[in-house]
Amino acid sequence: MPEDTQKLLVHPLRERIAVLLMDRPLTAKEVAVELGATVGNAHYHLQRLVAGGVLDSDDIPNTAGGVDKRYRLAAAPAPTAPRPPQADLLDMSMDLWLSVAEAGQLVNELQALVYRWQSSHGEMRGRLQAVSLSVGLSRKPTN
Repeated sequence: MPEDTQKLLVHPLRERIAVLLMDRPLTAKEVAVELGATVGNAHYHLQRLVAGGVLDSDDIPNTAGGVDKRYRLAAAPAPTAPRPPQADLLDMSMDLWLSVAEAGQLVNELQALVYRWQSSHGEMRGRLQAVSLSVGLSRKPTN
């Protein structure tokens, strides 16, 4: 039985792996290099995420005649029934003054937060209602 997704993503390395794989599928070695982890440690956590249904893996032939296993985020289930539009639950806009590093950290934190919610509440069930989320973050021109 798959481990609870939310519990899986509490681990900082697994959360970073999920965020990293939002961009493109990677091998365990590529994940390890990107995150500064050992290949064994990256592979262990990738396997936990696959077992929990967060990631899928594909065998891709390589140039040496072998096969590379590439990991990617599992596809989220599509809603089966459309919902009528609802009134806005939140409408918020603000300016922040951030360094480049802080802006990068904010992007990573927002992606991880949205992914945690989406992965644990990504399908219609019971009395849940579908909500739509749109987040924009851009640099403002300096005068």
